[in-house]
Amino acid sequence: MNFKTLFQIALLLALPVNSVLADEARLLKIGDHPVHQPPLEQKEDLCKMMKKEKVLKFIEIGLKQASCLGVDTCSVFYKDIKNLFDSCDKNKFIEIEYEKETAFWWMMFRTSGVGNIKLAKDFVWGGENPIPAYQFTITRDDKEYIFAVPKGCGNLALLKTTDCPKCKDNPCEDCGQCSSEIDCLIDDSKCSDKCAQCKKDKCVIGVPKDVFINKCEDCGQCSKEIECLVDEKNCSPTCAQCKKDNCVVAVPKPCDNPIRFLADLGYYRQSDPADYLFGRFGIEYKPFAQDSSFKDVSLLTMLGVVPRIKGDDGDDALLLDVIAQYNVPSPDMFIGIGLGGWFTSGDVNHDSADSDLDIIANIGLNVGEYVGKKNSDFAVFFEIRSAVDELDALAEYGRFGAGVRFRF
Repeated sequence: MNFKTLFQIALLLALPVNSVLADEARLLKIGDHPVHQPPLEQKEDLCKMMKKEKVLKFIEIGLKQASCLGVDTCSVFYKDIKNLFDSCDKNKFIEIEYEKETAFWWMMFRTSGVGNIKLAKDFVWGGENPIPAYQFTITRDDKEYIFAVPKGCGNLALLKTTDCPKCKDNPCEDCGQCSSEIDCLIDDSKCSDKCAQCKKDKCVIGVPKDVFINKCEDCGQCSKEIECLVDEKNCSPTCAQCKKDNCVVAVPKPCDNPIRFLADLGYYRQSDPADYLFGRFGIEYKPFAQDSSFKDVSLLTMLGVVPRIKGDDGDDALLLDVIAQYNVPSPDMFIGIGLGGWFTSGDVNHDSADSDLDIIANIGLNVGEYVGKKNSDFAVFFEIRSAVDELDALAEYGRFGAGVRFRF
């Protein structure tokens, strides 16, 4: 075999090697095709980026496209990555610099920072300067998956996968928390991802569904939380869970009495002129007390007397008033409109002294809570009343007044 033949054989053997080296992908610059801008400067920036809905969607799509050694699809890491960044435990993120010739399994990117998410696979860093990045590890089964996020572009990358000997030694190390997941112990479908794996590794023993578990063991204290029992307000975390588990029976909120007694005392002024005191007594009835749509509507029926205390016109009178009232929840006030009988023994030929059918309008504020009383037992109000046939002379014959109201 002569020298020429040996040279030809050597050349043929070298061709595949040269082809492989030529096909090796090299990344020379970071930041031209970012998933996120601006660059990440602190770990807080990394957490904020990873909590953005748009970025999470890119990661979810990218993981479906990627391959990860040891699992069927990289999508299994989506929840792990999301939970890791939701907690944002800074101790789990390492600041690192990757030197030239560092190999990456894959890296997500967007062309010029726009468009759909894509993957660059099997490449090495070929730049002269190191890549500053954040590195974190996710452990699954008996492997550790080492991910990286370069600071300059925010692109998620899988650096490598390694065996995890310590995971094999003690797979139950973090399974203690699962003993408190009662629903998981009974039903596999209600397990968190971690506890599902713990049950799979037989680190947690499930409980048959027909075995009684006393979830109400610590719920006795809740009988003292009255507001929690009645209104589900101010519940401690324990009692909130006890109510959710039906360990504590809520006490129905007592229904408002649809009938209450009222008494009004006040003063009227008539420009004609005349000054009156008035006193009324009657009932307030809520016909829709159990109907949430109209529960704030009430009807008032009241009898009263009106002695004239000053003035040349007008006369003493008896009252029979019927008023429809709307009780405004906030602020605690009321607005009423109705009809009233004004009965006198005076001169029926004089407009200010005869008996009339009046139109009544009033507005008031419940001030019971401001003076130490509950349930709006005390109120102040303003009221206008005028005979139906004297509305055109309201300024002259109308009666304008104010008063206080007591509820019993």
